[in-house]
Amino acid sequence: MTYGLEFVQKPLGVDIRGWRKILLYGPPGTGKTLLASATSNHLDATFYSVRLDSLLSKWFGESSKIVHALFESAASHAPSVVFIDELDSVAGKRGGEQSSADLRLVNTFLTELDGFKDKDEDPFVLIMAATNRPWDLDDAIISRFEKRIAVPLPDLEARKGIIDIHLKKTGFQNKVSLDALGQMTKGYSGRELDQIIRGLVMNIVTEMNPDLADLADLGPQALSKEMLQLRPIKLPDWAGVLERTPAKTTQEVMNRLKDWGGK
Repeated sequence: MTYGLEFVQKPLGVDIRGWRKILLYGPPGTGKTLLASATSNHLDATFYSVRLDSLLSKWFGESSKIVHALFESAASHAPSVVFIDELDSVAGKRGGEQSSADLRLVNTFLTELDGFKDKDEDPFVLIMAATNRPWDLDDAIISRFEKRIAVPLPDLEARKGIIDIHLKKTGFQNKVSLDALGQMTKGYSGRELDQIIRGLVMNIVTEMNPDLADLADLGPQALSKEMLQLRPIKLPDWAGVLERTPAKTTQEVMNRLKDWGGK
């Protein structure tokens, strides 16, 4: 069985292998975790999703044991995808304000990364990591990743698709065209679009049902019997929530990500 681009045809002198260590970088909320999960599903692999800082322990040496156990488990349950989220939370540039526990954890992580040598007999373990601030990563960490992949903010067509998906989930009728909404939401991440639509729905429910809070105090049975009054989502609803909820990713951050990726 082959995974990704990995295949070997030694009689023909061809030895082409896919990347085993991939760094995903980009603004928050752009779907880096979802991309790693989808990769795991595509490979029919065991999926491990962790944050390095969650592996820190107050007991000396315990964090290193946990990291070692993670990769050992991934190898024994191969094919596996190990996803490290928010890599920069611990693996920042060494020599800064890191604690000794942080440094031990990073050193163990580096050792485990070096342990997968892409030999024929090695179990298939794909290591993916994500960061919103790649420039904060230690050079030793960056050098271990064979491939860097930028995960940008959604473009116009992607925003329209994301909005359409989340609107259909709500069941609300929308009176504004997707083309217009795509233009209005330039610069927003997929996560922010989801949150905006949730806010729209709650605003309308609250507006059309002013006594809802009082009913909620009576308990779930009373609330379930209540017929909610609803209305379609209109342009002023969108304009209002977007004005109150500006996109969080600045152009300065986007330029910095672009510059880092071009190095």
